Amino acid sequence: MVLNNPGGFDVHLAESNPAFFEEFVGDVFDNDSLPAVIWEPFAGHTGRSMNQDFAEMIGFKLISFDLAPCDKRVIRADSTAKGPGCMVGGVFFHPPYFGTVPLSEDESDISLIADWKAYVSALKKTVLISSLMTTEGGLVCAIGRDYRHSGKRIRLDKTYLELFESESFVIHSVLESEPDVAMIFRKVGL
Repeated sequence: MVLNNPGGFDVHLAESNPAFFEEFVGDVFDNDSLPAVIWEPFAGHTGRSMNQDFAEMIGFKLISFDLAPCDKRVIRADSTAKGPGCMVGGVFFHPPYFGTVPLSEDESDISLIADWKAYVSALKKTVLISSLMTTEGGLVCAIGRDYRHSGKRIRLDKTYLELFESESFVIHSVLESEPDVAMIFRKVGL
């Protein structure tokens, strides 16, 4: 499904279309058997959290992590080392893209990683935590782009597919809003 671009976000800062989050929340809460809790392991810290605003407006629990949060509703925590502390019905996965500008001075910040394999290894830690903390049938919305960095093509969609499918998730659907793609994965039992 292709989503409209409502504006109000900066694709150059790797901010995603807020319609991704709204559509994803609807998918999670269409299933009454899932916990009404979503974990956002990489909330970003460009200012006030639009996702937290939406969660408050709709009335569900959103647990957001960031290493240098500006919004007091976002927890200062490293999502490569710690999970949300409870089972969740969904995970909104939008990490800093490889090769972006440093987003904090915290040595755990994946935006500081200069080696592709080390970056993917860090993402894998968060994907594993997501797998352990997501209820069977729960959803993950993983947002990425196909872009170039230092002359090399970066395929986050392919990387996400490999990471999530290795941890008990299957592809459920795909949303698009130029330049991003949101892959929705469903947690399956073993």
